[in-house]
Amino acid sequence: ARASAEAKLQLATQRLTAAEQRFAQASASAERESQQQQQRADAASELVRMRDEDCARLQASLQVAQEALEEQRGKESQVVLNLRGQLERQRHELSASKAEVEAACAREAAA
Repeated sequence: ARASAEAKLQLATQRLTAAEQRFAQASASAERESQQQQQRADAASELVRMRDEDCARLQASLQVAQEALEEQRGKESQVVLNLRGQLERQRHELSASKAEVEAACAREAAA
C-alpha cells in the first residue's frame, strides 16, 4: 500500500512538475507576445506622431503658398488695371489723332 501511495505521489509530483513547466512556458510566451504587442503599439504611435508632424508641416506650407498666391494675384490684378488704363489712354490718343488726320484730309480735299 505504501509503495502504491509513493507511486501515486511520484506520479502526482511528475504531473505537477510538467504542469509548472507548461505554465512557465505559457507565461514566457505570453510575456513575449505582450512585449511584441507593446513594440507594435509604440511603432504605430510613432508613425501617427510622424504623420501628424508631416500634416502640420504641409498645412503650414500650404498656408504660405496660398498667401503668396493671393499676393501674386493682387499684384497681377494691379498690373491688369494699369495696362487697361494705358490701353484706354492710347485709344483716346488714337481717336484724337484719327480725328485730326480726318480733319486735315477734309481741309486738303476742300482746298
